[in-house]
Amino acid sequence: MVRTIRVAHGGGCLKQHWHVSRGYGLHPAYWVTWVGDAARAAWSGARLPTRAEALEAAWSAPPAVNCDYAVGDTSPVAEPGRGPGRVHHLVGNLQIWCGDGPDQCEEERLQKYLFGAAWNTSGTKEEIGAVRSRYLPGLLTRSRRPPRP
Repeated sequence: MVRTIRVAHGGGCLKQHWHVSRGYGLHPAYWVTWVGDAARAAWSGARLPTRAEALEAAWSAPPAVNCDYAVGDTSPVAEPGRGPGRVHHLVGNLQIWCGDGPDQCEEERLQKYLFGAAWNTSGTKEEIGAVRSRYLPGLLTRSRRPPRP
């Protein structure tokens, strides 16, 4: 199902095609769902990191430069001083989806972790490492009960 959404300052879907707003071609996509992010990773032969992997990588990353409304919006993906083939904006610019989530009871709505700092959040180590998760609409965890005979 394709739904037309209003084009905002980053882009949007117009006539069943994604449109990137002028000046945002080198910026990251945001408001991406966990399902969309996981599908994109799988398409490229990768996977989403676990929260533990993201946390370990973040402690060795350079300080976040785009957080606390420093820029006022997302900034271009390429981080100054970091060459091609390197991870850019490991901390800052946008939060990332993780492949794992909190332990859940049976038949609950599915949750996945979000990690890091974004352009509109604090960039302190406490905030970067804070545990955040979101429910995924319409998805349930698998029941751990044995099947009925």
